[in-house]
Amino acid sequence: MNVSPIACIPLLASLLFVAADVFAHSNAGAFGVDDEHGSAASGNRHSDEPAVSGRRYPATIIVDSRRVHDLVIKVNARIVNSRDLYVGKSVEKSEVLAEIESAELETVQNTYLGIVRNMDAVQSFSVTSPQKLIEGRMNLEWRGMSASDIELIELQGKPLKQVPIRAPVAGYLYSLNIINNQILNAGVQTGLFAATGITIASIADPAAVTIEASIPAAEAARLIRRQAATVFLPSQETGWMSVPGEVEMISPLINPANQRQLVRLRLSGLSRSAPLRVVNGMKILVSFEARDHAH
Repeated sequence: MNVSPIACIPLLASLLFVAADVFAHSNAGAFGVDDEHGSAASGNRHSDEPAVSGRRYPATIIVDSRRVHDLVIKVNARIVNSRDLYVGKSVEKSEVLAEIESAELETVQNTYLGIVRNMDAVQSFSVTSPQKLIEGRMNLEWRGMSASDIELIELQGKPLKQVPIRAPVAGYLYSLNIINNQILNAGVQTGLFAATGITIASIADPAAVTIEASIPAAEAARLIRRQAATVFLPSQETGWMSVPGEVEMISPLINPANQRQLVRLRLSGLSRSAPLRVVNGMKILVSFEARDHAH
């Protein structure tokens, strides 16, 4: 049977339309997978997941305990005038965190001031007067008074009713164990400089925090030292908080069980206004910038 060429045109057009439609849906790139679990780029992202450009990898926070400084009070006292303290808050060295009132510490201050006022008389009958002065100063410092506070009571000639508690180092509040008007029991003193004391807070040096991620060997091979990265930390306010980071070390060893390599990162560009709430072993996410954005 002879078919006119003109009659075939509508049939051919419909076949081409169906083929083009099938080809478009066979392209996996058209669905825009955005992570290693294959979730769609739009419509399926959970509200608590960070919006990341690039593949995300699970990682773990490691806190070096040698860079975490405990703040210990070794005198019975009451906490007053707490300065809006919370875990993760950035503090400067010698910054006043709170103040304490202590009858015991006031007595020790008066004893020290008595030696200072009568130093000339003490020297006339005692050859150990300089040692007594040094011992009295050490006694105050051991109980938490700073050198500047001791100089202040020497200048004023009277003890401080409220003694400032100052940060020994700059960093972030890693733990906090006090509230305003709390009574502190430092324990029983068994010697001149021996008492149990109570830890009221700890401060972590920013360098104490590192991140360890297990990356597929093929992906780790593309990384270089100091390459820019993004670290995503859990946040109570926004779900996730992005912090700049960079690659510090890429292990040359490949785990034969899972074909992954250890990549260590460090935080960079931390904002003093942003809290750093991290604990050792915390599970987080990291992603790596393109090589063009590496330092």
